[in-house]
Amino acid sequence: MGKRIYRMHPVLKMGLCVLTTALTFPCWNPFRILGVCGILMALQLADYRPGIWRSFLIPFAVGGVMTGISYGLSKDLSGSACSGLHFSVLLLSSFYMFQTSPSELLRGLQSCRLPDQLQLAFLVMYRFVDVLREELASICQAGSMIDRKRIGLIKKGYRCILIPFSYRLLTLSDQLSLSVMSRDFGCQKRSNYRENPIRFRDAQGFLLLGLACVVILWMPLK
Repeated sequence: MGKRIYRMHPVLKMGLCVLTTALTFPCWNPFRILGVCGILMALQLADYRPGIWRSFLIPFAVGGVMTGISYGLSKDLSGSACSGLHFSVLLLSSFYMFQTSPSELLRGLQSCRLPDQLQLAFLVMYRFVDVLREELASICQAGSMIDRKRIGLIKKGYRCILIPFSYRLLTLSDQLSLSVMSRDFGCQKRSNYRENPIRFRDAQGFLLLGLACVVILWMPLK
């Protein structure tokens, strides 16, 4: 079991992931992009979570596939490697951002005094994709019991996947609205609230890591 060495403030973590991705995409030097990948991997190891090694394997596997496809079309090895590594950076930064639990994200957003409506938008965006993925997996598992030869592939996809999934979208949205209303989201006082302000070391880490990415990607090589 790994030990967490450093955990950045959730808001600064999101900002660093966006900054890293934005700085990397205009760069077309594979060694520089690999350096940014190394920074993102080190950050994930510092904030250790179970299954961390899989989050390293998937980005580079996807990047390798994209490199192969791009090289097959363009025959440019350097450009193809950069195209694949751009996807690796995007996935690594996404995995690092999603290491934050919803409760940590909510406390961080509240500590920054963001409006409640904006906090709710962040939380829905943060969690709804995973919830829908789980629902879709359950629907597909249930639909696998029906033989597609009996009703046809298109009808099966429509009746057994699209309609149930659309229904779950509506019911989940209603449940979310009811839960927000029942918990009085938007009230000034909450019974379970713990401050999580941006600390000096969080701001220092954000600036140093952002500066490191700028140096790696844009300083001239001698």
